[in-house]
Amino acid sequence: MGSSQPVPKVTLDPEKRPKEGLTRTGHRLGSGPAAPAAAVSRDPEEISLVPAEYSSDDFGDEKPVPAPKPAPRTKVTSNARWGEECGGLVGSTNGHNGDGPVFPAAAQQKVTPRVRSCMASTVSVGPAAAPRAAASAVRRNPSRNEGRGFKGKHLRVSKYRHLNGSVGNRDTQITNLPPMCKTLPGESEGFRANTERLALPLAISGGHLAVLELSKRGRLQSGVVPSLICGTSIMDFAWDPFNDRRIAIACDDGRVRVWTVPKGGLDESLTEPDYELKGHTEKVHFVKFHPTAADVLASGSHDLTIVIWNMATREAKISLQGHTDQIFSLAWNPDGVLLATLCKDQKLRVYDPRRSELPVREGLGPTGTRGARVTWVLGGTHLVTTGFNKVSERQVSLYDAKSLAAPVTTEGIDVSPAILIPFYDEDSSTLFLSGKGDSTIFAFEVSLDPPYLFPLSHYKCPGGPHQAVAFLAKVACNVAEVEFARAFRLTTSNVEPLSFRVPRLRSELFQDDLFPDTRVTWEPTLSSEEWFSGVTRLPKLVSLRPPGMDCLSEAPDVRPPAPHVPKLPQDVSLDFEGDLTLSSSLIESNREKEEQASVRRPHSAWKSVVWPIQGCFKINRRGAAVAYHCVHMFGMCVCCQAQATGPLCLLCSILNS
Repeated sequence: MGSSQPVPKVTLDPEKRPKEGLTRTGHRLGSGPAAPAAAVSRDPEEISLVPAEYSSDDFGDEKPVPAPKPAPRTKVTSNARWGEECGGLVGSTNGHNGDGPVFPAAAQQKVTPRVRSCMASTVSVGPAAAPRAAASAVRRNPSRNEGRGFKGKHLRVSKYRHLNGSVGNRDTQITNLPPMCKTLPGESEGFRANTERLALPLAISGGHLAVLELSKRGRLQSGVVPSLICGTSIMDFAWDPFNDRRIAIACDDGRVRVWTVPKGGLDESLTEPDYELKGHTEKVHFVKFHPTAADVLASGSHDLTIVIWNMATREAKISLQGHTDQIFSLAWNPDGVLLATLCKDQKLRVYDPRRSELPVREGLGPTGTRGARVTWVLGGTHLVTTGFNKVSERQVSLYDAKSLAAPVTTEGIDVSPAILIPFYDEDSSTLFLSGKGDSTIFAFEVSLDPPYLFPLSHYKCPGGPHQAVAFLAKVACNVAEVEFARAFRLTTSNVEPLSFRVPRLRSELFQDDLFPDTRVTWEPTLSSEEWFSGVTRLPKLVSLRPPGMDCLSEAPDVRPPAPHVPKLPQDVSLDFEGDLTLSSSLIESNREKEEQASVRRPHSAWKSVVWPIQGCFKINRRGAAVAYHCVHMFGMCVCCQAQATGPLCLLCSILNS
């Protein structure tokens, strides 16, 4: 460093310098003296790095700095062992000396040498890192769903496991729809249906809501469709469950407009609602009718309040507080006593509106902020939420309504920007999920037993993605055809009816195990004044059994008759003595070759002999070689020389039976 003398170039090729090495010692490459060994100090506290041939005088007054003594090596072993009580790895050190994992005698043969060597391996770390390494010796990956994979004790059988979905034929559809509004907020389903008519927003300024009669199906005439004109943008809408002609529309001017559709449908567009509900200071995001009381409506607004209206007197009776951010969803429980909300602040709240304006319970909901939904399941004892996690994966979670601290289980669906809209069928405990732009309707059975959300047969809709799906009340189902759910699917230009059935052998009977007495959700059980005064009355129950149809549980057990098996003639015998060797031809991908196939009498397994014309043999219990696929050559059966009449001749069919 710092010298201006040129450095001579030295070639590294030994052939070009056969008489010279890379050093001046005359040694060739690789044959020079070994490097001097370092003098090891006898002091155990230090190790000298000074070579043996050097002395301290070569360094002047400087003394070599001793290297620090290495930290003692700590042996960390896994304390994982096979527990007989659970059949898996458990962290236990009872009776374990730290030399390796302890396995019970029954599990010794199940552990491969590779697994045994990995579990018995040691890790060398310093003293400070020893606790960290010991804590991570057995790594347990957190799982959001203990039942994922549904293995072992989580296996179960569901009556609705193999549900069948089907789309109605062209005659039952409504086609040639006008362009629909695509600017509805995420809090709105965007499509509503009842047993008489449909409602969908149109892409026309001024808030046009088209109302289509189900009795007038087919192709719509091109042009303007009669609609309800609100004069401002539509945010959400909902049909009255007790009046198929009344609909409430939430608007961005903070008002809720209530309309009554004329009998027979709209012949022309209407511009004046029956009345308006005024009480919010900002736009209304959604509206929800009470499930049991007539003339009771709840609306959620951007002013962070939920107002419960008495539609009979057209006044706001209750205003719920406590939300700190935008309200995503609201749901009444089945008896109408409680309601649950999901908010953008990632909180799940439960209200008892007739007792308090503040939530009675509160917990952490979905962590995403892109939208969410909530609904009640299992008779109002649990809640189901749909939303997103931090990586935009759509999820569905089950909560205990009495404890919202953490979900009972969470199931990941897929990655999509669309919010999953839930619909819960209480009689079958089936949860349907679908969103805008999806082509699949996901189905789960909700249960109190693990895995809590049991996946059913998801239905892939033909014809591409849909805009929305609207389910109908149970009274609309055709139980005579084992239909337990019915819905309408909205696409860009059509409305298609969907039917969900369960395959049954004796479908001519009423399947009372699939259709228990259902709640009467199409008739109110109390008035609005009764409900606001604190009265609670459960919905009535009704049987869905059609008149004159016998129940499956009461029908006698009918078994199909056993097939008639003719007796084997006494003079027919196909026994073989010794070995039977037949010539066969095996055709492979690019070659053909002749092989000899030998069929020996002592074998009890199936044997196949491939002829130029396909045929197979088997060895029965008596050791006889009989055919189970007849070999037909020149119209005759090769195995029994009988006249060939079909895939199996008469004699062979008798022997095989």
